[in-house]
Amino acid sequence: VLTCALPISLTQSLVIPEGPNVNEFPGPQAICGPGLQLEAFPRDTAAFNYLWSTGETTRVITVSAPGIYEVTITNGTGCSASSGNIQVVDGNPPIDLGVDPQVICQDATIPDLDAGNPGATYAWFLNGAPVANTTRFQSVDTSTPGTFQYRVEVTDPISGCVGSDSITYAINTNPAATAVATPTTGCGNADGSIDLTV
Repeated sequence: VLTCALPISLTQSLVIPEGPNVNEFPGPQAICGPGLQLEAFPRDTAAFNYLWSTGETTRVITVSAPGIYEVTITNGTGCSASSGNIQVVDGNPPIDLGVDPQVICQDATIPDLDAGNPGATYAWFLNGAPVANTTRFQSVDTSTPGTFQYRVEVTDPISGCVGSDSITYAINTNPAATAVATPTTGCGNADGSIDLTV
């Protein structure tokens, strides 16, 4: 009996599912105002699950603190892809005009207000009305009694974020004093007086 050994080969087709294509975040993301929205793509489908490094599972989250964030998207086949590190920085310009409120006397001499942030763009307001000043420093007028609020808006030239701060001055009227002299009754007598009225 002759037996011929024939080569046998088995072929099986494998389908490798493609993972989700997660969007990249080019460069640091700047927080402007109270928070920054981070949005993951692709958009919601019934088969996509989102997991952020914060533990949130929505496609869009809002972050308020600088740091490193990441999102992982899992599709219906169980394949996952990650965005990698997303750097979030604070883009709000730091501004501190001083302790608020300030109580001072009329005609007092005080230093100019300093909004800091050299190279930024400035807009000053007095009691809500714009002041014709676009520089870093703002003088304070103490010649008139009353309550005055100075506010500045500073635009960062890199992030485009706008920060603001304000300070209120309560300027009190200087007391008006009068002095009335009563002369002595004679040379060498100590019976004269000066009446001071405030």
